[in-house]
Formats: sequence, structure tokens, C-alpha cells
Amino acid sequence: MAGKPGSQRRKRNPRGNGRKSEIQNPGDKEILYGYHSVFEALKAGRRKFESIMVYENRSDKRAQAVADLAVKKRVTVQTLAGEELDRLAGFGRHQGIAARVSSFPVQSASALFKQIETRTDPFFILILESIEDPQNTGALIRTALCADVDYIVMPKDRCALPSAGVSRSSAGAMEHAPIFLATNLSVLIRDLKKYGVWVSGLDAGGDRGLFEADLTGNLALVVGGEHTGLRPGVRKACDFILSIPMETHITSLNASVAGGIAMFEAQLLMIKELVKKTGAGIGALVFPDKCLGCGNYIKKSTDKPLSVCFCNTCLGQALPLFDHPFCPACGRCFESGPDHLCGACLETPMAMQSVRAAFMYKDVIQKALGLFKYQSKLSLARPFERHLFQAFATHFDMNRFHLIMPIPLHGSKAKKRGFNQSYFLVRNFPRLYRNAYDRPAPWRIDISGLTRVRATVSQTGLDHQARKKNLTQAFACPKSALVKGKNILLVDDVLTTGATCDAAAQTLLDAGAAGVSALVLARA
Repeated sequence: MAGKPGSQRRKRNPRGNGRKSEIQNPGDKEILYGYHSVFEALKAGRRKFESIMVYENRSDKRAQAVADLAVKKRVTVQTLAGEELDRLAGFGRHQGIAARVSSFPVQSASALFKQIETRTDPFFILILESIEDPQNTGALIRTALCADVDYIVMPKDRCALPSAGVSRSSAGAMEHAPIFLATNLSVLIRDLKKYGVWVSGLDAGGDRGLFEADLTGNLALVVGGEHTGLRPGVRKACDFILSIPMETHITSLNASVAGGIAMFEAQLLMIKELVKKTGAGIGALVFPDKCLGCGNYIKKSTDKPLSVCFCNTCLGQALPLFDHPFCPACGRCFESGPDHLCGACLETPMAMQSVRAAFMYKDVIQKALGLFKYQSKLSLARPFERHLFQAFATHFDMNRFHLIMPIPLHGSKAKKRGFNQSYFLVRNFPRLYRNAYDRPAPWRIDISGLTRVRATVSQTGLDHQARKKNLTQAFACPKSALVKGKNILLVDDVLTTGATCDAAAQTLLDAGAAGVSALVLARA
């Protein structure tokens, strides 16, 4: 219906062109509008704020909350008339609040691969393919953060890229989202598969029902566009295409609704898988009530990390190796006397400079490691890592190392076990270092510079020479530039003859490492 002659009507924002028509400043600046967008951007701290504009007649709690946070962040707040805010926001629904900010910080596809190559736990990627409506993009981003999605990927073209309109549609959730841009989604999907990612496309014409699919492990979910669905190249690159069963004459759902259903279905399956692997509820996983050694109830103690899992009687059997004399090469401990080379190291020197352990591999420690490795008692990881960190600080000059590398598992064993126990023992070392010394760690944890390229038979029952033969060419260093000239600390759970750590050390030395030592939780 036409309006009266001369009357002025607000223009509706066009949809489907990838962005709303908000007016943006030249260069890398844009105008955010709406309470949630501005407030969440302030909280996230990822954008630079030039100023915040508030409607001159607005003085409610939300406006005050923005003003208070702006003062803490040292951002200027000014009041404007409604017409000026309308103009700045391109007639978007600004709710009386807008801000002049830097553009949203997106990352490249190469940055995504750098992040996932260091992951040992399962991760979840959402890929938006030709989602051109900013409202759908915003809704999907908001749902992704609620469903614990780790990374969000968008194509550079034919997609509603991060903008003020998308931020407002996401109720500000976009300001916290890890968003990556890819030039070619088909190529990106093929590259993701090299990292063990299963890629599931979501489309009304899928060949498998969503609720019949296995959505656990490293997963990428591709949500197609509102009108075209998945493009042929992307569809072909996916491992399988899923559809949501529909029992009515309505054959499809809105893209953001369908994506939301799929994301939460994946999250539910991942939680079930975690509970299934640990064999207990989440509370029992972290804080067991009974001693894992004898079954008696335990009394936790802050100065005894393992007291969260073992009673005092069983803990008395653990033999920490802090005061014993050692073989400086292989870490073998002696009952008395000074540190000296053992007979084995005198006869056949190891590639490692030195080896140290936190415990003797016997009694409660042996049982605890068995529960940790083979029964997924992940509650033991935290106390184990604290004891191991104490051994690190006691036996080594922590500042001389550049890299800490957990001994890798072969892919088949890692898939069967579900986690690398050596990585779990060391993953929080940087945080423990910072807490202890109030500064960043001088080294970093790396899991990409050493790989297990050949599966080996069980080492149980083999002597040192047989183990060395079994481990021939079992390791590789795919990034020699990373290790060249570096001092490296290897970390493993148990050292018996030392053949595994020594084979890994020799691989790193052959690749140019300056020196390699080893830290293990227990020494046989």
C-alpha cells in the first residue's frame, strides 16, 4: 500500500547480497549498532573502538552497562540525536547504541590448519557454504558457539561475511567467534581430510539420515545456502551427505534451523562418546570418590596431587625419584652413592643427553598408569602432570629447552585408544610454569615435529636390542626446520629400556636438533 504523498518511510535493508547496507567508514572502520553487538565487542576486546554513540534520550540499565564498560576500556562515549544514529547505522535497528570500530578480525585457512595440527582432542568445524542472508549467518554463528563448535569457516565469495548486520543478527556472538575465510571450499575440505577430519554435508537431498550418522571424532559440518544448497564441487568433496528426516509435506527447513539441529545432534553424540569412553559420569571422571588402588574412600589433600585418586596407604607405595642417585644418561636410579653412568650406558651410549623420571614404575604407580592408558581414567592426567612438572623443575634447567615433544603414537593405536597419554601428561606445562614463575614459559609444546610413521609390535617382553630393531624407522621428523639447532625435551609415560625415547631422539638429532633429553613419569 502506497504511503501519503510526501511522507517518508524507512527503507528496508536488502537481503541476500551478503551484507546489510550499513554505512561504513573508509579503510578498516565500520559502524556497529545494537546493544548486544556493541557490548559483546567491548567484552571480547578484539576490535579497536574509536568511539561509542548513545541516543541522547536513552538512560536505561543497558546504556549504563555499555558506558561503564567503555570507561574501563578507555573508550569515548558521546550522545547523539536519533536522526544522526539512524544515518550512522544505515537505518539499521540500532536500539539507540552504535560504535565506530575497526573491522572484524577474520583469519586465513592456513591459520586454521596451524591450529588443528596441534590438536590431539576431537574438534568440530562449521563450514558455511553460500549462506548469503546475514540473519541466517548470524543465527548459525550464535548457535555454533552454544554448541561448542571450535572453528567457523566461510568462503570469501557468495557468503554473508562478518559485518555489523551479521553481528547484530547473532546478538553479538560473532564478536567472540573464531572465523576463518577460505578461497576454495572444495580444496579446503580435501585438505581437512589429511588431518583425519570427516566432512558431513547437510542437504535436503542427503543419502543418509542425520540421526543415523556417527558425528563423533574430528568433524566438519557443511551447511548449504538458502536457495542452492550445496554446490556440486563441495557436495562431491564431502564424505557423506546428511538430511533431516521430515514426516510432513514440508520438505526442507531454514538453513539456520537445520544447521542448529545438526550441530546440537553432533554435540550430544560427542558427549555420549566421552561418557562411554570414561565409563563414568563427568563428576566421577574428575573427582573419583574411592581409591583406585584398594577401593577405600579417599581423603583429598592439596599438597598431594595423587590424593584425588588414591588413599594415603596406597600413596605410601609410590616412590618419587627426587633424592636418589642417578645414571645421568638413562635415568636409572641407584640405592646409594653419587650419580654415575650405569654399565649399560658405558657399553652402549644413548642418543639422549639425559633422562629423568618422577617415579619408579611399580606398585600403585604401575597400576595407576595402567588405568590411565588402557581404561581411560583421565582423572589421573591432572595429578600426573603436576608430579611430572615437579620432576622437570627438580632435575632440569627448564630455561635451556626450546621445544617439549610428547612421544607420538602411531595413527592406528591413537585411534584405538582415543588419546595420546604422553600429550595429556604435558599439555598444561605452560600454564603450570606461568603459575609458578609468573612469566611465559621459554619453551612450547609441539606435536607436529615428530611423528610415528610405522606401527610396531608390542614391546612387552622384548630386551633392549629387540626393541631397538622393532623401532627401526618408526619415527620421522616432517619439519626439520622446526627442530634444527633446538634443545628438545621428549616426554613419555614409562621408560623401561629406553629404546623408544632413544629412537625418537636419534630421529630428531638426524634432523638437526642440538640436543635431546627425556622426562618420563615412571622408570622401570
